[in-house]
Amino acid sequence: MVALRSPCRPSRPGPLGRAFTLVEILIVVVILGILAAIIVPGFGDAATESKVAAFAENLRTFEEAADMHNAQTGSYPPDTSTGQLPPAPFSDIIDQRSWQRPTPLGGSWDMEVNGVGVHFQGDDPGPLVMVLVDEIMDDGDLGNGRFQSLGSGRYYLVLNPSDPPSP
Repeated sequence: MVALRSPCRPSRPGPLGRAFTLVEILIVVVILGILAAIIVPGFGDAATESKVAAFAENLRTFEEAADMHNAQTGSYPPDTSTGQLPPAPFSDIIDQRSWQRPTPLGGSWDMEVNGVGVHFQGDDPGPLVMVLVDEIMDDGDLGNGRFQSLGSGRYYLVLNPSDPPSP
């Protein structure tokens, strides 16, 4: 009499033993997908937070350079075209490449009368991101305070509160 194999027994004898079923593989894939859905948005938030922190640090550096310019000349650097480095002594302190390359959030650095900031031209990260910058630099309100939105993708740190930049 010939013994019949049970359907639950492995068809391949040897060290490999029983193979994974399609259902088991699908369960593992679903679990990995759920874990990825939980973890990946956290990386996006961390990237935004680091860009905001780098932007705020650059803005502080430029503010210090503008304050030193004011201490040496009696006035803040003059208004320049977007991306154009203000004249000495500001330009003696700030590396031209760091001023002319895009900010960590996009856009270009810009000097206005009594304000240093950024001018976005089609690459504005939006007010929610800029509020995060405002929370670091000021009060979290882009409508007033030291860090403000001047509209049209322009955000500035006011250097002289008695004479803020105009929109």
